[in-house]
Parts: sequence; C-alpha cells; structure tokens
Amino acid sequence: MRDLTLHPFPHYRLVGPEAERFLQSRNEGPAFGIFLLPPLRLIGRGRPRPGAGLFMVIATTDGGWDHVSISLRDRCATWEEMDGLKRLFFRDDETSMQLHVPPRAHINCHPYCLHLWRPQGKRFSIWAEGDVPAPSLDWVIVGGESGPGARPMHPGWARQIRDDCAAAGVPFFFKQWGEWAPDQGPIGHDCWPLASWDGQSWIRDKFIDADDDPVFRVGKKAAGRTLDGVTYDAMPVSG
Repeated sequence: MRDLTLHPFPHYRLVGPEAERFLQSRNEGPAFGIFLLPPLRLIGRGRPRPGAGLFMVIATTDGGWDHVSISLRDRCATWEEMDGLKRLFFRDDETSMQLHVPPRAHINCHPYCLHLWRPQGKRFSIWAEGDVPAPSLDWVIVGGESGPGARPMHPGWARQIRDDCAAAGVPFFFKQWGEWAPDQGPIGHDCWPLASWDGQSWIRDKFIDADDDPVFRVGKKAAGRTLDGVTYDAMPVSG
C-alpha cells in the first residue's frame, strides 16, 4: 500500500472525533486511515463538499492484509472508479483483488460498500511472463452496451483490443458500438448528447478535446458496427 501520510492523502483524511464516530457507527476495526474523497478527476483541487458523490474510504493494515473499503451513499462504485482507487491507494507494482468473504466475517452492513484486498508479505503478478500460464484465446468479440442505461465505450479500448488480436493472431469480431459512437461523419453530432473521457471517467454533455475521442448517443442502429471504417467479422476456423 502507498504511504498514506504523503500527498494527496492528508488533505482528505478524517481525524479526531469525526473519525472515531464513523468507526463506532460501523463497528470497524483499527484503521490506518479514513478518507473522504471527491470524484477521482477532482482529487487535488480542494477539500470536497459533503454530498452523495463522495467516496468514503477506510484503509486498514491489520490481520496480515492491506484492506481498502470503498463506499458511496447511494450506489456501488463502478469498475472504472474501483480501478482508479486501486491505483491511488496501492503502488503500481502491487496486485490487489476484490474478495467476497463469508457473512460471519462481515464488519459492516453498508449496502454500497466494495473492498480491495492484498495479502501482506506476498508478491505476485498475474501477468508477469512465466508467472501464470496465459490461456489461449480462439476468438474475441467486442461490442458496446445498448439500451436505456448504456454506458459509452471509448474508441481507444476497441482499437487496442483489435491491435492486440492482430499481433497475437486471434480472430477479432466487432459486434457493435451500441448506443454511443464516435463522430463518423455521416452521423453528425450537432444535436446529440455527448460524453468525453477525462482519463478516469466519462464526462457527460461536455466537450473536452477532439483528441479525447468524444462519443455521441446516436442509437444502436445509427452507430453501426464499423471500427475506423472497417467491418471486422473474423471468426475462428472450425475443425
């Protein structure tokens, strides 16, 4: 785990009676740090104001584990948020994981709390060459989400997977953009809702920079299924 006495952690640490009341109200054990964090893109820009969008983070180092619990008032953190908080609290060379412990080991009953764990004194990397045999892939299918609650897919993610498949000789099938798509000329974007990626999360209805590959909510049919003007229909060879 990172040194939580260094920037930016002291700026967001809860101390004194406020922290004690928080621990007692949730029956928490010893804490290495209790932090009230704003959305990741705003960290370092001032102390957060109370509100539903703040992360309550408790970092502990007892019992042979580094443990970070992450909760929001009205929802669970997204995968992108959990990944960002992992990078914030753990060093780049450390691997942490989400574990679902038995009910008897639960220490709180917060409905929107997720956890990151790392065993102390053990060094492992699931991607190091020769560490764990990498499974072979026969086929990769990529597609964006559709439906009322669909989230955007960054064009760069699809391109990276396509390029990785080409390098590894794995068939690549691009199924769809889904509800959101990058500007592809004929679609236009003058009246469509847009989202821009700031490096950690999607910012709705704000144009950041053309280099950030903003996407527009044009609907599944209009978005189509071409990636950089190409239709990818590769399939594994049978037999």
